[in-house]
Amino acid sequence: MNKIRIGILGYDGVAAINLVGPLEAFSNAFELDETGQQSRCYEVVVIGCDRDQFVTDTGVTCHAHICGPDEPPFDTIIVPGGRGMRCDETVAQVAGWVKAHARDTHRIASVCTGVYALASTGLLDGHRVTTHWQNAMDVAERFPKLQVAESALVLNDGKFYTAAGATAGIDLALYLIAEDFGRDTAVTVARKLLVYMQRDGGQEQYSEPAYPDLHVGPETQQINTNRMGKLVGWINKHLGQDLRLEILA
Repeated sequence: MNKIRIGILGYDGVAAINLVGPLEAFSNAFELDETGQQSRCYEVVVIGCDRDQFVTDTGVTCHAHICGPDEPPFDTIIVPGGRGMRCDETVAQVAGWVKAHARDTHRIASVCTGVYALASTGLLDGHRVTTHWQNAMDVAERFPKLQVAESALVLNDGKFYTAAGATAGIDLALYLIAEDFGRDTAVTVARKLLVYMQRDGGQEQYSEPAYPDLHVGPETQQINTNRMGKLVGWINKHLGQDLRLEILA
């Protein structure tokens, strides 16, 4: 089975979770080959734009691959976000690398503030995008040709894919795995990583107060606590409505 080649860009100040999250998801995707043996679905390459080493925003030193002129193209390029995206020089460097390889690339994606570099190429003009909710307004103001949907976790518009911050990079990877190899393969990866295959709702839910935990005793262990948790969440959002027991039931 031919592996799909994924390139994840690294640079000083990249958020480790934006890089490692998708890396782990793609690296845990397997399918059976013609001999019945498990075979990796992806060849994942961590790329250095101009050098073979970079340091994440949490101080982790990573070794990277420098692409040569005779290498096969990437099916997918992913630009992770991080504090490094606050540096104009870094943004320009990453944007230049992406633009130079965009024509031969099937899909181009960003995670979190990686959208700053991707948007700086001009390739996203006219497309719907998402990013971390804290950066959505700034992205919309700096790049008025983009259609920013701040509540989405993952958006696909043409060959471009954008994801919200932090763990949404894993959501992006699962989305691409399902697109490439089907939902069953993506679900297997999600189970291995102990994450949801598809999360409910958008980012707006994360800025709300946490709902109280529901504790049940031995005599009520059969209660579906997830269902009750959803009820508590609904009540919190509808405090002005009729909340009599028969209505809640």
